Amino acid sequence: MANWVTSSDGSRMYILSGLAGIGKSTVAYTIESHHEQPTLIDNLLGASFFSLTRRGRPQCANDAKKLFTTIAYQLCAYDEAFAMAIGDVLLTERGSAATTKDPQEQLQVLILDPLRSIVHEDDIHHAVVEGLSRLVQDLPPFKVILTTRPLPYLDYFLGNRSGHKLFHLQDIESKVVDDDIRLYLGYNLSLEQVRERYPRRRWYASDEHIDALVRAAGRLFIIASTAVRCILDNSASNPAAQMQKLLHAYAQDHTPFKDLGHFYNVILRNVVPENCDDDDIVRCYQSVVGAIIFISRPFPVSTLAHLIDMDVENIHAVLEKLQSVILLGDDVPQIYHKSFPDYLTDQARCKDPADCDMLFRDHEQTYQV
Repeated sequence: MANWVTSSDGSRMYILSGLAGIGKSTVAYTIESHHEQPTLIDNLLGASFFSLTRRGRPQCANDAKKLFTTIAYQLCAYDEAFAMAIGDVLLTERGSAATTKDPQEQLQVLILDPLRSIVHEDDIHHAVVEGLSRLVQDLPPFKVILTTRPLPYLDYFLGNRSGHKLFHLQDIESKVVDDDIRLYLGYNLSLEQVRERYPRRRWYASDEHIDALVRAAGRLFIIASTAVRCILDNSASNPAAQMQKLLHAYAQDHTPFKDLGHFYNVILRNVVPENCDDDDIVRCYQSVVGAIIFISRPFPVSTLAHLIDMDVENIHAVLEKLQSVILLGDDVPQIYHKSFPDYLTDQARCKDPADCDMLFRDHEQTYQV
């Protein structure tokens, strides 16, 4: 795949298809990392664009107007000089109007024109502008890596078209996947990594621990990465106990975790105990998690508190027990992986009345309005 990015291969799109949590994003991020610092290795210019189709309703998948505004934002984050030049343009009437124009005009007004004003022939900015300029004149050099979950019509669609590559991640041999997951777990749960988080701890995952987690992962990287986050959870501060908790749940199941449902259920029990009859605990959990799931744009905890009329401390109390699945960077909670809300909103998989879809319905209608 890395060779395809830099080759003169005529194919312009590489499609990675795979189950939720199997590692599609990990592969894409790995490819991206080869072309960072700066993103101009071999004179390549790269950017990422995320389109979301949520519960069958496209959010921005058909909205090409978001493509170059996203790239403009990434350029601002990449370089301070770019940020100043693009920011100045956005303050003008023409620049602000361009955010709703067609993609061709957005590229010209929001990116090319402001950047040309700051580049010099001998600096790195010149290569960026030249790369973007080629998009205007000649689209064939523009290559796309697309990650997607399995779609029933995708193989048929691509079979009638040329110029695209398709790879199914689930087709990789189990041993290869298991070895990759074992390597990932062995590194992240090593003594060095554990002591970096907890300097006084001398615990690390044994070979038996790693083998058990590899079996539990069932070829899904998301389970392995979630296990690491759960074991090294700052709110628990006891990786050995967290490991035993996961292994106990695994042993009770008697078979490898068949999907993420059982794994997420173990984590959710930290918030809402099984057969919980405390309505306040259930209501608090449902309000916080329901809001985060059904509002597509992440909000700070302070804003979330106003929205659901709940004390900030109570929200943090819920989120601290869900750090394995909900990130809290800069006090803005975000779902770590889409498979988590997928599980909670699927009555066929989520059986617990405290968690399942039917109790989120009213929340969804409220937040959509």
